[in-house]
Amino acid sequence: MVVFAVLVLGLALHLFVLSNLAEHRSQTVLFSQFRNELAFGTAPIGQVDTSGALLNPGAPVAILAIPSLGIKDTVVEGTSGRVLLAGPGHRRDTPLPGQQGVSVVYGRQLAYGGPFADVGQLKAGDRIVTTTGQGRATYRVIDVRHAGDKAAVLPTAAAGRLTLVTADGTPLMAGAVTRVDAALVGTAFPTPQPVLRPGTLAPAEDALASDSSGWLPLFLWGELALLVVGGVILSLRRWGRWHTWIVGVPLALLVGVEMAKQVVVVMPNLY
Repeated sequence: MVVFAVLVLGLALHLFVLSNLAEHRSQTVLFSQFRNELAFGTAPIGQVDTSGALLNPGAPVAILAIPSLGIKDTVVEGTSGRVLLAGPGHRRDTPLPGQQGVSVVYGRQLAYGGPFADVGQLKAGDRIVTTTGQGRATYRVIDVRHAGDKAAVLPTAAAGRLTLVTADGTPLMAGAVTRVDAALVGTAFPTPQPVLRPGTLAPAEDALASDSSGWLPLFLWGELALLVVGGVILSLRRWGRWHTWIVGVPLALLVGVEMAKQVVVVMPNLY
């Protein structure tokens, strides 16, 4: 029971503390990388890189700033649960921010910094600023939609819109999403010919979807947790109580933290 409690503590420690630190570190690295790409003119402006290959999931594609919420994050390519560990993610079958059409960006509500925890508080007229390889674009919020609300009218072919998406409801229990629609101010950037069309993405990249790539690591870490429990029971008989806890508690915490990371991956991606 003590080892089980330590594993649960490791889960909570990761979810509420360590995951935030991990996201902060990822954002620092991504911002530095994207700033260099902007400086050298190599930042992506479409779904493919300079060689014509699809952008790797997790590659930085934009900087998103919401002054009224104090948000300034680097947006990565992709929206699966694993990709969103690094920060907000751009839905790959939509245009990049600033371009013609509707650009969609997902963000977590709680785990890994919860970058979109407060986007539902945005009001009409609030400003959202994005920076991509094509330049800077400014949006104004026009609507905040919840489950059952009528979808916004699509913009004209030459106009641009940004939609922010996150979980709506009790953290870690939400079954619906919040969508924030913002209209582009000024002229949209040209949109390169898309490679990925709507409906071609894997189910793991949809809103509130689970990323199945986390199940195998979670299973393996779970097996290691059972080995730790067995080792603690055996050590109690051979070493004694204090020696066992000095060695066993850190191991159980480590396993709990690593299991927690995979739990977040397989949970709905907007949590």
